[in-house]
Amino acid sequence: MYKLFIFFAFICTSPLWAQQTEILIVGTLHDVEPEQADNYHQLLEQIRPWKPTVICTEYRKPTDTVSLKAVFGDDIFDFQDSLAKTWKVNLKTLLSEIRAAKAKVQTMDNLENRIQLAKLYHVHQDRGNAFFQYYHICHQFQQLTKDQQEQWMLKEPYLERILNFEKRNSYDEYWLLAYPLAIEQNIDYLYPTDDQTDRDVYHQAWGKANEELADHPLTVEFQSLYDSLITISFGSLNQGTAGIRLNQLDVQEMLYRLEADFYPPGLSSSSDLRNYYWIKRNERMAKHVLQVAEQHPNQRIVVFYGGSHVPAIRRQLRALSDHRILTLPDLPQN
Repeated sequence: MYKLFIFFAFICTSPLWAQQTEILIVGTLHDVEPEQADNYHQLLEQIRPWKPTVICTEYRKPTDTVSLKAVFGDDIFDFQDSLAKTWKVNLKTLLSEIRAAKAKVQTMDNLENRIQLAKLYHVHQDRGNAFFQYYHICHQFQQLTKDQQEQWMLKEPYLERILNFEKRNSYDEYWLLAYPLAIEQNIDYLYPTDDQTDRDVYHQAWGKANEELADHPLTVEFQSLYDSLITISFGSLNQGTAGIRLNQLDVQEMLYRLEADFYPPGLSSSSDLRNYYWIKRNERMAKHVLQVAEQHPNQRIVVFYGGSHVPAIRRQLRALSDHRILTLPDLPQN
């Protein structure tokens, strides 16, 4: 009996049976043309069988006031106040209103409830989830008759903004990757994990570094490596395979070298600053991802970032956690 107990204890504690948090980091292209959408479709086909249970995106967190101001300007919260006033939203009870609106959508998934939830997310500065609701709304709107659509347009002025957003953004990485994947997996919230706290000083340092190093011999090598990467990217883009190619290890290492490891320390004070801010940004974003992982232990978390972030985020996550950190080549090939 004692031996049987030991046997079952061993099985239950064996790594083969233990669950583990898995974090898949996927590099995306921020902009493609409509005719190049296959670059996202092939990437989605590669990720879909993995069946993520949590999705993170490169949007600013609603609580990250520094990043929001850096990206959208100092008057962003004045705009938030004006939206709240227009839509009669009480900012003091906003989070509870969002929870109630989510519950209403789950009970009755219709255009009215989706629009209300989108407004609340927008007031909250949770733009990724506001846009996710836009995706739902646009698909529901398309199912209406022409007369019903006209009635809704008269009834709800906000719909015009949403439909215009679809025209401008229906070929971005979230519209074609994160949103359909979330719906397939019954995921109703996307976690924002970007951090652009140092946006201005990073770009200033990058511009000054370009001037200071314009005649440096290493700049020629840098440009050669950059040109090689561009050639790979455009060739793959035209073939519809850029999403897959961008996530291959050799390309990721090229990206890491270009973004964080090309110019040695001390070569230029501005270059040192630029590298410092780039690494710090990725370190902060990695920590945001780990906060999500803490809320969802033993889950499969997919993180969508611009391709140049992937190698830096991968290094940070592996240094900061014991989770299983994956990139696209780690998934079974279709």
